[in-house]
Amino acid sequence: GVARLGELTRFADVTLGEDGSITKSTREIPQQSSVLPPDMVIWLQRKDTTRAFIELRRCGAVINADDFNLAIKGMAARSPKYFSEHFWRGTFYLLLWGRAKHLQTFLLKELRRRLPD
Repeated sequence: GVARLGELTRFADVTLGEDGSITKSTREIPQQSSVLPPDMVIWLQRKDTTRAFIELRRCGAVINADDFNLAIKGMAARSPKYFSEHFWRGTFYLLLWGRAKHLQTFLLKELRRRLPD
């Protein structure tokens, strides 16, 4: 039969080192925080809203304070009872999206270089 992608990637096969080395994984699924700089993990854990705005602006996830406030109002309107939890989850997702958007051209270039046509 044909294997689906989910069946092929149930576990992490390799670990990428900071020096670019690739080692066989211990089969543990990496935590999302392991791919973020330590200072970023700290401000997310501390729930520093000022830093959240600065980092979201830096990565292009929000354009300005009005854009940030619009995102907050949207989150508050959808879940006023659980606003804090949804705000920080949304902030994390926006941060990942903004960073991915920034890295997309570099990653595409590197993939084209490494993968055959």
